[in-house]
Amino acid sequence: MASAQGARHDRPAKGEAPFGLDEIFFSRTDERGVILSGNSVFQRVADYSWDRLIGAPHKLIRHPDMPKAVFWLLWHTIKQGKPIGAYVKNRAADGLHYWVFAIVTPTPGGYLSVRIKPTTEVFRLVEKEYAGLLKIETERKLDPADSAALLLDRLKELGFADYDAFLAHAIAAEMAARDAGLKRRVDARFAAVVDIADRLGRMQGELSALFANFEAIRGIPSNMRIVASRLEPAGGPISAISENYRVMSYDITTHLRAFSSGDNSHYAEMARLVREGLVLLAIARVQAETIAQCRIEMAEGTLPEAETEIELLHRQEETYRDQSMQGLRRIAEDAAKLARTCTDLRRLVVGLDSVRVMCRVESGRLRGKVDGLAAIIDQLDVFHSETDKRLAEITDLADKIAQGAQALLPRRSAASVAA
Repeated sequence: MASAQGARHDRPAKGEAPFGLDEIFFSRTDERGVILSGNSVFQRVADYSWDRLIGAPHKLIRHPDMPKAVFWLLWHTIKQGKPIGAYVKNRAADGLHYWVFAIVTPTPGGYLSVRIKPTTEVFRLVEKEYAGLLKIETERKLDPADSAALLLDRLKELGFADYDAFLAHAIAAEMAARDAGLKRRVDARFAAVVDIADRLGRMQGELSALFANFEAIRGIPSNMRIVASRLEPAGGPISAISENYRVMSYDITTHLRAFSSGDNSHYAEMARLVREGLVLLAIARVQAETIAQCRIEMAEGTLPEAETEIELLHRQEETYRDQSMQGLRRIAEDAAKLARTCTDLRRLVVGLDSVRVMCRVESGRLRGKVDGLAAIIDQLDVFHSETDKRLAEITDLADKIAQGAQALLPRRSAASVAA
């Protein structure tokens, strides 16, 4: 970690206030957002004297390019006692601007904001999105809550279910870019949770395609009954087979819907836990880095009330490290359930496939007596071949997610989850 001495960077006459990728700065406020303390990197980059910072509202450094929606969402979240991260453009006392990725967490009697330098393509996208949102805010004279609703709608258009999904994506990208930029070893636990998130994303695609396959063959039992009606009384077995196929396929789609559709589904809960785990791990990592930054400043004599601030940061880091471990345990537990659910689903499909085989046998017995049945059987063959491939991929992903989740835990905890 480099020194936070003010001489480290010469400030330009205009443009961006410089600070390094390896630097972290923080500020702490009361519940109203009034600045109580901060570190020397914050003071240097903001270009305000401590006399002007301490006791001032944090919006002192707010840049007019920022949409009000972001701050509404930030305050709405932290007032519920939840942490949040956001891209923020600030303005220094000399008019220079600086972008940060801010992680804001509740503390006793207030809030702590820890900031790192954003460098990813996500950040570049956010710059453009903020500019567009600010334009709409201004033209329509929107209040902050209505603008926040627009922001959340836009995130859905970009493929994020909600702000938590966006935050997990952004924080994973920024941490990976930070590790790469500083040429340091990737945190194994964090990388493992990112891998789980990636596998879950692939599983979502397979589940969606599988559900679409079942929707596409909903009419097959009706077509089979039509064929059977032309064969009365010889068509009785086909009619019975069609009814069995209808009941079993309906049962499977019901299981699929409960498993993968809606906010309360098993898949949605697993995805939520993984997103939360990513964010908690990132917060603990960044706060640990902040402690290291503060120790340098304490040695240099540039951190006001250094021991008090470091003690508070230690408590924060321990809190979020403990919460992240609890989250990893829940991920491991849910991943094991996910794998079992996928195995159960595969058994149901095997049962459905046996009905298809019975239909093919009956078709052979009735060969030449009716048109259309062979085409239905061929359609079922294609459907079951495709379904088997997708279920195999889903089950394999679920097994790897469960294995990866167990590997995150201490040996004793992993053994208890497996049991």
